[in-house]
Amino acid sequence: MLLCGTTSGEICIFSVFSSIYRASMPVSSNGIICGTVEGENLYVGGGDGKLRKLSMATGQWTLSHEA
Repeated sequence: MLLCGTTSGEICIFSVFSSIYRASMPVSSNGIICGTVEGENLYVGGGDGKLRKLSMATGQWTLSHEA
């Protein structure tokens, strides 16, 4: 999987193996500044000054924490 952040604040998911676009999800209102994957969690820093933790454990992306 390839995860990309956009200037509009979405995370886009691509399957590199299949060469197809999989999904996108709005995360921030002022763009994505940084992001990292740790285990089953995705941490995203947004342009709105918030850090968000997204959980991927259940097969669905859920916002579990926000600071």
